[in-house]
Amino acid sequence: MELTDCHNIDDFRKLAKRRLPWPVFDYIDGAADDELTKARNKVLSALVIKNELPMGRLVDLGFNWMYLGQYRSVEEDVEAIKAVRVEEVNSLIRELDLSRFTQYSLGPVSA
Repeated sequence: MELTDCHNIDDFRKLAKRRLPWPVFDYIDGAADDELTKARNKVLSALVIKNELPMGRLVDLGFNWMYLGQYRSVEEDVEAIKAVRVEEVNSLIRELDLSRFTQYSLGPVSA
């Protein structure tokens, strides 16, 4: 397969996977340690700030009960977020077809 044979994202991905060394391809194709660290810090900051207010904590408790069927303390949520690894994120990325999505925008029509 050559560059001229690529007609969509999947074709480019297959070509890159074939031509690049596997560590380079995995780094480019998936999440990297620094990306996960930034995302983890952002989520942890939002979690801590949200749970400083009683209403934020009540909402969090309600979501955990409604969607998980369990009570989870803030400490348990923090530990769960800290436990996420790059390999797990990359596995999920490969499992989901992120090339097929729809985006909607709703707003006034400009003249």
